Amino acid sequence: MDGSRSIDQFFSGKRTQFIIPIYQRKYAWKKQHCKRLLDDLIKVHVQDRPSHFFGTIVYTKMSTADNLLIIIDGQQRLTTISLLLLAGLHAVEKGDMEPGVSNIKEEEVRTDFLLAPHIRGERRVKLVPIDDDRQAYDALIQGDEAQVVETSGMTINYRYFYGLLKNSQLTFSDLYYAICRLRIIEICLTGDDDPQLIFESLNSCGKDLEEADKVRNYLLMNLDGETQKDYYNCYWKPIEQLTGGDPSMFIRDYLTIKRRRIPKLDDLYFDFKDYDAECAPNRRDLLADLLKYARYYKHISSPSSPTPNTSRLERQLWQLSNLGSLVHAPFLMEMLSYADENHWTDDERGKILSVVEAFWARRIICGVAANAMARIFASLHYDILRMMQKGNCDYANTLKYVLLQKEGTSRFPRDEELCNEFAVRDVYKIPRDYRCFLFERMENGLSLEAHDDVAGKIKCGQYTIEHIMPQSLTLQWRKELGDDWAEIHARYLNSFANLTLTAYNSSYGNKPFLTKKQGFTKNGKKVPGFNESGFHLSEYVKTCEHWGLKEMEERGRRLLAKFLELWPMPTSTYVAQEGSYDILSLDSIDEGSSLTGRAIAAFTYNGARYQVGSWKEMLTSLCMLLYQEDSGTMLNIALQTDGLDTEPRRYYTMVTDGLYVLTGCDTRTKIDTINRMFDECDIHRSLLEFELRPSGSASDQLEFDAEAE
Repeated sequence: MDGSRSIDQFFSGKRTQFIIPIYQRKYAWKKQHCKRLLDDLIKVHVQDRPSHFFGTIVYTKMSTADNLLIIIDGQQRLTTISLLLLAGLHAVEKGDMEPGVSNIKEEEVRTDFLLAPHIRGERRVKLVPIDDDRQAYDALIQGDEAQVVETSGMTINYRYFYGLLKNSQLTFSDLYYAICRLRIIEICLTGDDDPQLIFESLNSCGKDLEEADKVRNYLLMNLDGETQKDYYNCYWKPIEQLTGGDPSMFIRDYLTIKRRRIPKLDDLYFDFKDYDAECAPNRRDLLADLLKYARYYKHISSPSSPTPNTSRLERQLWQLSNLGSLVHAPFLMEMLSYADENHWTDDERGKILSVVEAFWARRIICGVAANAMARIFASLHYDILRMMQKGNCDYANTLKYVLLQKEGTSRFPRDEELCNEFAVRDVYKIPRDYRCFLFERMENGLSLEAHDDVAGKIKCGQYTIEHIMPQSLTLQWRKELGDDWAEIHARYLNSFANLTLTAYNSSYGNKPFLTKKQGFTKNGKKVPGFNESGFHLSEYVKTCEHWGLKEMEERGRRLLAKFLELWPMPTSTYVAQEGSYDILSLDSIDEGSSLTGRAIAAFTYNGARYQVGSWKEMLTSLCMLLYQEDSGTMLNIALQTDGLDTEPRRYYTMVTDGLYVLTGCDTRTKIDTINRMFDECDIHRSLLEFELRPSGSASDQLEFDAEAE
């Protein structure tokens, strides 16, 4: 087994070839992985680091005459380095990258890293990818545009690297020397080693580190022993305890707070490193901040079940936890931190929780898709503080104002929609945790004395949801319902009007209504009926002698009134200052959002603000910014999707030579084009914000009509 070597030593040799065996997967690195590699190389150059660890390369030798290496582990890194150097060489050739110091000969670099000129056989290229990747790689090596495979990950990442290098301050020699400082652990298998077993041990055996484990190692690894022990016991261990032993989800929410975008769990470690590099706090302060938010996370994610002494605020946090979803956690953690900083009372905090709970409850009843919720809560605290600067209003009223402005799948359902949906909502099509949340709240109501864990007992089966009119109708039930029994049964069976709570569901079955109401004897044992039920939800049922359409309609009205009492439609006293603009982020605009009549005054991309006079100017300006960042991907989009083109077309505006964007269209279509570009360029949508003039001040339709003429 060889030890640590520099990557250029591993690549060296005019008879060296890296053969990727057919059983390996296709090249799979994504743009974010490429960007991290280049960012690391830039740090190596700028900070003049002597080395940077690049992982392990495992191989076995296929031939002793030539240096033919079968790559068992490490093909993704070797391929990516080859693509990066190839992009750099081509950028120098085309004048898009400065060569740098004169003692670096590009042709020598090409030969050492990319070619195997003295090898026996027809293929003189150093890397031999699997068949699915080989055509794409060879076309790039040969510069053969006619054979380029645009959909290949190799082509996409090559173009991505080219765009990054073109717009960076690196010279080719800077890039080359930084790459040469990459060091690897080289493992050469002998004839006694089983490559498959080695591969399995590297990639499959044992439990992979969780993302939180990687974050912990990153935070503690480079500290001296005493400090490491101190920080672990004072900060990290309590964080683990507060988050149930695995802080990964908490760290995701913490990063969402700090960066206002939701990281992928698979990339949590790298996103945390990026955040640390951006804000550069010292280790103790960063860990202390994590611990502070972990305490809030504990209150939100796993509050204690209520007792007679539980405060109203604690009860509200517990009620929200019954939803079984924590997409609101980033917002609530920020709100609670802000509340502590500003010395809020429990009542002030409770007002915020009431609005959040009403937002949830109304959306559940109206069946509004939940996928928008994470985006809403990721930036909600930021949106509130920003709007508070534009109007003289408190936090709670500004929260209501911000949520009431939402449209489409982000909307706060109004009373009319809620009343229509409540009457016909199939309760069994509501996710189980949401269902338990609703029944607990409607049973316990606003009582400060209620402490029974209704939701928990439903989930564990101690309480069940009982159909008053049964799922299977007997002749007696059909007679009691009347001639329209089939229609009534289909409409009301799973509605709130026909459902209550019981601890005797398995006993009730499809017995007649009066039997269920009065109770009965089963196997010599009394089964109490609705008359003896302690559930508030059965109070009206106790007063009925018959169960039919009239009774279900009446109970439905009563339960709706209870729902509206629990979760009234909020109103806001917020008034924006004269001349202020509405600010809308790209990730808050969904398919149901209406931008008709909304004129744009400016947009902010990646922290920089650009004043514009129209949506057309915004789109062309944004396209130019994206092209300057990543020309290869933008041109690739233009070749494959609508909205961008490499040739002039009617209703298209030139961004730069060879790139045109569709502007003769409505605002919704422009937004769709931007979303496609952001997806392809791997840019988070929260990085783009629009400043909009008040509704009705201008019409985008007029802009479209004038352009179409």
